[in-house]
Amino acid sequence: MEFAPEYSKKEKVERTLLALLLGIFALIVHQKWFLPFWSWFVATAHCHSLWGLSGYSLLWQILFVGIPLSSALIIGLITIPISLKGLAQGQFPPAGYKVYKPTCIKRGWKAITLSMLFLLPTILFVAISVWGWDKAKLMPTESGKKLDYSVCTTNKNV
Repeated sequence: MEFAPEYSKKEKVERTLLALLLGIFALIVHQKWFLPFWSWFVATAHCHSLWGLSGYSLLWQILFVGIPLSSALIIGLITIPISLKGLAQGQFPPAGYKVYKPTCIKRGWKAITLSMLFLLPTILFVAISVWGWDKAKLMPTESGKKLDYSVCTTNKNV
């Protein structure tokens, strides 16, 4: 039985700390910049248009297409290279990739199956995005409540 090479203790600590720092950075950016912007945009969607889409249509496109597609991109950047190398080499994990814990190298149909499973989340998010493209067009383009145009600004730079 052959095992994949493991990260050293130092490498494990470094990679874990880097992931933790990146996660904290993403959380801060999300809380301090993205959520306030998103709250403002949702409250004033009727005031905006982009690429010929009204603000409400844009919201539906972001929810049904943008979020799944960006998720597919983020996950795919990590999983696609590993999966393709695994398929090409006929082993999983592929040669040259280190692991965190003792892991047997799988070969043959097991390696192909694991490599394909690594592709599955990316394919699923792309499929949701394609499905959402048509569904977003069916969503209402205006809210049912009376719109407050006093929140709209006349300044085009905002």
